[in-house]
Amino acid sequence: MDGWLKALIAAACVVIIAGGGYYAIKENAAATQRAADEKEQTIRNGCAAARANSGLTAMQEYCKDRGY
Repeated sequence: MDGWLKALIAAACVVIIAGGGYYAIKENAAATQRAADEKEQTIRNGCAAARANSGLTAMQEYCKDRGY
């Protein structure tokens, strides 16, 4: 009786650890995507400002080269 209880506890631990790992991976992927979206928006805002300011020719070229 003692052996099956140890196996049951071990299986429960594996399930909990696997679930925690899955959750952590999903959260990390979502955070990475949010950071990429924020960076993209920052670049787009900078390019919009560069278009409005004729003194920022280097930024205008950067934006044009990258399709912003």
